[in-house]
Amino acid sequence: MGPGMVKHPAALCVDGVGQVVSAADTGNNVIRKGTFDGLWTTLAGSGRSESRDGSGTQASFKAPSGIAVDASGNVYVADTGNDQLRMITPAGLVTTVAGGTPSGFTAGPAAHSLFKHAARNAGAPPGGRTPPHPDTTR
Repeated sequence: MGPGMVKHPAALCVDGVGQVVSAADTGNNVIRKGTFDGLWTTLAGSGRSESRDGSGTQASFKAPSGIAVDASGNVYVADTGNDQLRMITPAGLVTTVAGGTPSGFTAGPAAHSLFKHAARNAGAPPGGRTPPHPDTTR
């Protein structure tokens, strides 16, 4: 599969100025970035099905399925297979914001919270946009 090919895309979002589209490429375990001119690149993710923070393709996701972008250009990813919420900075640095192992249901500070199958984001952070999804519930 060549660069820019998606496999089971699960979600899209558009940056605050309507210039860049980000996509959760669930089947390839990566996050893609595209322009309305049709140019697509890998923003983050190695393609390996694991959880690893890092820069660009040094980071890893497992079945990312939700995505949103804030006014500063940070991309938030529901990393479903890892039960985590991840953030990608405009420079491409991926960090885990919340969740982890074991999976579960624990409220509290982000570093101690747990999720079970974190899924599509309910909405974009202030200043960002994401199209609504029919499965989104609150």
